[in-house]
Amino acid sequence: MRSEYANNILNNITVATQQSLAEMFPRAPVLAMDLMRRLLQFNPDKRLSAVEALRHPYLNEFHNPAEETVSESAIRVQIDDNIKFSVNEYRSKIYEDIIRWKSNQ
Repeated sequence: MRSEYANNILNNITVATQQSLAEMFPRAPVLAMDLMRRLLQFNPDKRLSAVEALRHPYLNEFHNPAEETVSESAIRVQIDDNIKFSVNEYRSKIYEDIIRWKSNQ
């Protein structure tokens, strides 16, 4: 990680008793559990992409390739990881990035 702020947060986390997803969501369908497990990977290289998630069997009924667009390049949110923003500030910054990106299309 390249963020001193993020590293500091991770270094100060106290490890609680771990629960498996199955313990947390005992009535969840098997496919839902599989999707959650794949989306909740800490390592982004192991985490499902949005495209991969939409292809997951659990989301079959929502997946419509004819109506879905896929970016040809990675989308990077330009937010400084060394600053803690409020949820509203993060939301505003993401919306600003989307508007800026769309205006450059």
